[in-house]
Amino acid sequence: MATMFKPRLSRLDRLYTNTPVYFVTACTYSRRKLLANAGVHEVFIRYTREAANYGVLAGRYVLMPDHVHLFAAFATVSPDLSVWMKGLKAVVARHLKSQQLSAPYWQERVFDHVLRS
Repeated sequence: MATMFKPRLSRLDRLYTNTPVYFVTACTYSRRKLLANAGVHEVFIRYTREAANYGVLAGRYVLMPDHVHLFAAFATVSPDLSVWMKGLKAVVARHLKSQQLSAPYWQERVFDHVLRS
């Protein structure tokens, strides 16, 4: 008598949806304390609000002196998470440069996790 086994990955349809929500962490280069000021907060807010026009829903966030945590969901395939985060880092970097702070500003990579549905 043959035993019926469930496929090991049968729950993936419940874990990953068409619109995944990511929990993202981005750190400053060498953990420099660059982000705890009103100007950075303003450009961060402006960028995340504008994101909705491109199918990106930015949710709750914590902006710390040397890193940021945030939730983001992508309703479309473009931009993807890496492109959107490069844009966020670039906007903040331009602001920091305008404040005569020396580069580099960000670590190259971000840390991300897809949340379960």
